[in-house]
Amino acid sequence: MRNQCESTSHLRVNAANPGEFLACCGLAELAARISCERVESYFDEGCFVLLRAAPVTELLRGLTNIEPVLLEKPFSRLQADKKIAPLELPLSGSAPLRLDAWTQLKVSRGKVALDGDPFWKFWRGHQGVSTIWSDLRSQLTDQLDKKEIGSNPENLFQKRRFMTGRFGFDPQAAWNALDVGYSPNDQKQPIATSPALELLALIGLQRVRPAILEDFQFEYYTWGNPLTPPIAAAAACGVLAAPPLACFRAQIIRRGPYGGLSHATQISGDIK
Repeated sequence: MRNQCESTSHLRVNAANPGEFLACCGLAELAARISCERVESYFDEGCFVLLRAAPVTELLRGLTNIEPVLLEKPFSRLQADKKIAPLELPLSGSAPLRLDAWTQLKVSRGKVALDGDPFWKFWRGHQGVSTIWSDLRSQLTDQLDKKEIGSNPENLFQKRRFMTGRFGFDPQAAWNALDVGYSPNDQKQPIATSPALELLALIGLQRVRPAILEDFQFEYYTWGNPLTPPIAAAAACGVLAAPPLACFRAQIIRRGPYGGLSHATQISGDIK
C-alpha cells in the first residue's frame, strides 16, 4: 500500500448515528495500524475525512482477509466462554489488535471471571462474537467482490445486506419488540444491516469510549481538526476539544436479552 498512502478519503456520515460515528473511528484505527504514514482524520460538514491512508476499499479488503483468532484464554489462568471471548486480529506490519470492549472482569465467590459488559454487549448469549464476525465478514467480502462498494465509497454505511445477526451498533438496523409484537432475532428474520458499519464500529469501540451517563445514556464528540487515533479518542469523549465540534447524546436500549443504540440528539457544538 505504500504508493497509496497519500490519498484522502471522504465518507458521508450521519454523526447523530452513533454506529456510524464509531465505525469512522474504527476505520481510522485500522488505517493507522496498517498504513505507512501518519494517518489523521476529522469530521467536516457531513463527511468523515481520512488523511494519508490507503483507499477505503483497500482497507476493507484487508479487513476481510484477516482471520481473527478467538482468545478463549485471554489472561493467565482465566478461561473465557467462547461466546464472549476476545478476538485478536493479526495485522500485517503491526502488533495484533485485541478486541474485547464487550467484556468485563467480575469477581464471583472469590474467583475472577470474564463476563459480558451490559453497556456494550448487545447480542444474545447463543450468538457468539466469532460467529457474528464471520457472517458480517462474509457479507462484506461478497459486497466487495460484486463491486457493490465502489472505488470511492462515499455512501459506505448505506450499503446493506439482509442478515439475521449483528453486533447492534446501527440504530437503523434496530427493531422494537413493542412495535412489531415479536422478536425478529428470535424468529431469525433478516434485517437490513451494514456489514462494514458493524465490523468497523466494533474496532472503533476498542479505543474510543463515549462518556457514560446515568440511565444507560452516553455522550460523544466529533472533532474538526486532523487528529491521530489516540488523540481523537480523547476528543471523542470530551477530554480534548478540537473545534469545530459537536456533542451528541444517545442511549443504550435494552429489549430483553438484546440491546442496541438509539439515534443521538445533538446537544451542543459548532456544526449541525
